[in-house]
Amino acid sequence: MEEEAAAVEEELEALQMIYIGDEDALSCGLVCQRPVITMKVHPCVLLTITLPVGYPSIAAPVVSLQSSMWQMDSLRASLEQGVQQLWEEGERQPCCYAAIEQLRTSLAARLPEPEDPPAKPSPEKADVVEAVEAPFVAEEVVEEWDCPGVVSGEVLTDRKSHFQAHLAVCSSKSQVDGALWALYQNNKIQRATHNMWAYRLWDEDRGVQRADNDDDGEDAAGAKMAALLDVMGAQNVLVVVSRWYGGIHLGPDRFKHIANLTQQILTANGFQRRGGKASRSSKKDKKMGEKK
Repeated sequence: MEEEAAAVEEELEALQMIYIGDEDALSCGLVCQRPVITMKVHPCVLLTITLPVGYPSIAAPVVSLQSSMWQMDSLRASLEQGVQQLWEEGERQPCCYAAIEQLRTSLAARLPEPEDPPAKPSPEKADVVEAVEAPFVAEEVVEEWDCPGVVSGEVLTDRKSHFQAHLAVCSSKSQVDGALWALYQNNKIQRATHNMWAYRLWDEDRGVQRADNDDDGEDAAGAKMAALLDVMGAQNVLVVVSRWYGGIHLGPDRFKHIANLTQQILTANGFQRRGGKASRSSKKDKKMGEKK
């Protein structure tokens, strides 16, 4: 029971990180001492997920879809049953993220979009973060290392601090080490205040799941990244987030940025859970040495 409670707590924390900044942000609470998740999965549909006693190993999440749209009358039962099937196909592992994304995709395809709301006023100029040149510029990699290709995301700037995520597809620990080594050869990466990382891969030779993370001085950041990889079902991948401190304390916002960038670079490179299991599209990775 303690292990299941810890797994649920970790899943809820990871979900809150994944959907930080989402227009229809997820919220978590307790109803009758059971965790309850609520989130808009369509402009006109509110999702409620209740995690019963025994979730995830014995009981599936209980899903409720609320909407005033008449089309939902014929869809509700099949969509809710689809979550049960998702849980069973996922070998009774935590599946809330997969369920949310499956419902969002299904509803977007099967329900009409509501009329556009009035346009929101433009933010004040002071609230707009100006684009900056990426601090990371790839350099040559020594061939003796087992270095996979490394993809770097866009730079996020907040109050003079810069954040940037990097991703490498890795099928072995030696490739993880090679990708980290390659990144650290860059002077700007070396000068980053923190380089947090997490990886998750399946060891074919030993037949075991391998995972590890490092905070690099940003307390618990690596563990939060690792939780995201686990919840998203990302397999055979390393994610690094670099932060260049700008002299202004960001408080909890720094963890929001780290979580957002981790999720964005995973999704952008095809790491997303479908049908209860992780999958990846066949996009070609940009190799180290490409100019951005």
